[in-house]
Amino acid sequence: MGKKLAVVGLYGMSALFRLERLPAPGETVGSKALKFEQGGKGYNQALGALRMGAEVFFAAAVGDDLYGTQAPMIFEQDGLKDYCCMAVPDALTAFASVLSDETGANMVIVEQGANAKLEPKMADRLEEKIKNCSMLLLQCEMPDAVIRHLLEMGKKHGLVTVLNPAPAKASVRGLLPLCDLITPNWGEAQMLAGMYDSPVPEVAETLISGGCGAVIITLGKDGSYVQESGRAGFYQKAVSVDSVDTTGAGDNFNGTLCARLLAGDSLRKAVHIANVSSGLSVTKYGVIDAIPTLKEVEAFMM
Repeated sequence: MGKKLAVVGLYGMSALFRLERLPAPGETVGSKALKFEQGGKGYNQALGALRMGAEVFFAAAVGDDLYGTQAPMIFEQDGLKDYCCMAVPDALTAFASVLSDETGANMVIVEQGANAKLEPKMADRLEEKIKNCSMLLLQCEMPDAVIRHLLEMGKKHGLVTVLNPAPAKASVRGLLPLCDLITPNWGEAQMLAGMYDSPVPEVAETLISGGCGAVIITLGKDGSYVQESGRAGFYQKAVSVDSVDTTGAGDNFNGTLCARLLAGDSLRKAVHIANVSSGLSVTKYGVIDAIPTLKEVEAFMM
């Protein structure tokens, strides 16, 4: 088994709007800038891991439209050499509209397109690639049946299974026993635990009791809380930066985290580096261009 990360998740195109402020319901506001960029949680996380030095296999469903046809070329340009595009007939490639304001806050609308039409039997074609990896990273932008199928596949072949339960949905609770590690943000963790007025450690312990091996709850500017089964939990501080755009910060955290764990870092050290990488990513506009390299992260930590 090689030290390679398998990432299966959404790939698509995004329209990134920069605004002075986010619109209120029913309000129209003008855009200060517009940028088109490839993305999706799965793709962002794959590139985050790649730029941290990990070997990555990436797989995504694409439509039979222009964006789907161009996907392999985009992957190659971004440095992804090992990938699988699962073409879905009569489907659109996923598309997102991302609105961010001058404070760094954002709103995201996603049309999942071909990704929503993935079926477990389609994911079977990935098994030969996945079984030669040592870690599997998934998100929740796929049908539940596919997520479960892939987690079971990962367990079958002895991979470390990591689930970023975003966007959160209650049905993910049933998948916790198949996860060695889950990485929700605070809102997602509260929803999964069904606890909205409890301290962070209690929410984390409830998720551990649901069957996962470890949980990392990301807390934005407050860093992260880490809890492993049978061990005391701990907080890991965030880095202090001037935030301009938080879009994709969580994805960058996950990609970096997995890359550093594969590199042999302890969980504490991997979370620290992931916090740094995520922090650096919010200092730039956009997502792909904002993903830092290992060299940039190391320079910041010196």
